[in-house]
Amino acid sequence: LNVAGAPVNMSFSWRDDQMPQEDFYGIGQDTSESHRVSYRLDTTDITAAFEWQPFRRVFIGGAVAHLSPVLGRGTDSRFPSIEATFDPSTAPGLGGLPEFIRADATVGFDWRDNASHPRSGGHYQVTPSRYDGQGDNRTDFRRTNILLQQIIPLGNRYRRIELRAQAALTGADRLARVPVIYMPYVGGASTLRGFSTSRFQDRQAVSMSAEYQWEAWWALDAALFVDAGQVQHAAGDFALRSFVTSYGVGLRLHSNSKFLARLDLAYGREGFRPLLGFKYGF
Repeated sequence: LNVAGAPVNMSFSWRDDQMPQEDFYGIGQDTSESHRVSYRLDTTDITAAFEWQPFRRVFIGGAVAHLSPVLGRGTDSRFPSIEATFDPSTAPGLGGLPEFIRADATVGFDWRDNASHPRSGGHYQVTPSRYDGQGDNRTDFRRTNILLQQIIPLGNRYRRIELRAQAALTGADRLARVPVIYMPYVGGASTLRGFSTSRFQDRQAVSMSAEYQWEAWWALDAALFVDAGQVQHAAGDFALRSFVTSYGVGLRLHSNSKFLARLDLAYGREGFRPLLGFKYGF
């Protein structure tokens, strides 16, 4: 559809997830690997969304979603189930979760030369959301996701520096708690690659990455990267000395115009992690 001469895209989606071996280490920056437990997360997500492009590089969007999460006993035999170590005060949501209505708004600016395999430009996006627990306002909270990406060419299209930063900031009323399944985190392929997914969780999270990329072959880029991230209970608690870092090397397989796959070999203070992925960027 067109509104004021600009395209509007509308979508409706239904998604059902059954994830019996999700990891949790506790809340905060100082959690230990020895506290690792598993939990089961089953959830249904029904979403109606739209996106409008009033200008060539600018997009505005919104969405309303109905979420039906169930947090239960984990099935990973290597680690205790979550209820053996944590309770609802140390893992919010463990005592039972209501259904949620989530409302999102998005505004962004994208001037990359190619969204799938960019060699220059930038992408900046902000998405504030509100989660309303149906019948239980103790689970109501707000969350804002901020994504920033900048690609800087170094003389030609074959060498470049890519900078990425992201933040997930939450807020809630005095008596409300942010459920652990929706709590921001760092760790994993899109944030802190030398650590496992959701390794550090709390109510606020920030992460940054820098990559030097060069074309090793016409269909293969090589990369050197460093990541930094931290989580805190309050935004005012962020400090330079609290950042956790990881670094490594990577390979990016692509065609002339499309990203195909990536392999990252990352190292952090908890060891070495190989990461294979088929998605570019965040």
